[in-house]
Amino acid sequence: MDARGIPDTLRPNAMRHRSERTSGQPPGNDNLRQLRGEAAGELYVPGRVSAVEVLACLLLLGAVKALFALTGFGRTLKAVESITRRSSWRQALDRDLVDHVAQAITMAGALFPGRALCLQQATALYCRLRWRGVPVSLRIGVQPHPFEAHAWVECLGSPIHEDREKLKRFVRLPELLQ
Repeated sequence: MDARGIPDTLRPNAMRHRSERTSGQPPGNDNLRQLRGEAAGELYVPGRVSAVEVLACLLLLGAVKALFALTGFGRTLKAVESITRRSSWRQALDRDLVDHVAQAITMAGALFPGRALCLQQATALYCRLRWRGVPVSLRIGVQPHPFEAHAWVECLGSPIHEDREKLKRFVRLPELLQ
């Protein structure tokens, strides 16, 4: 029970302290804490994501999925790189912006008709953050036995909305987009 008399089983995982969370927690909360620079005992409550942001991410996911289907992997990455090329970056990294955009992409992926694969979601997240001046890189990793591949986005070497334990299984390929 907490100080207010609420049993621990009734508190949602997001409202528990990091040390109290159960295994059913959303993946990546610990990584977000590290990216945001929060201490271990602080509470993390996700911010609200606007419907406009989610809609923009849905449209971006649709465009990315169409690009992969129509032009293939290599040409899609070249198009993304040319569209998001920047000459300057933000002086100070806005960690809340990174978290906000990642949440919007995650929500859009959940609402996307059909299925948005990790490569499509990671590419959309990469595009959205680069447009906003955040220095990110698109990463892909493979697991040889049994074969599995996964794509994710890193900001300053830290994976965004990813479980570090899951990523340890993958052998990282060289960076595709920086």
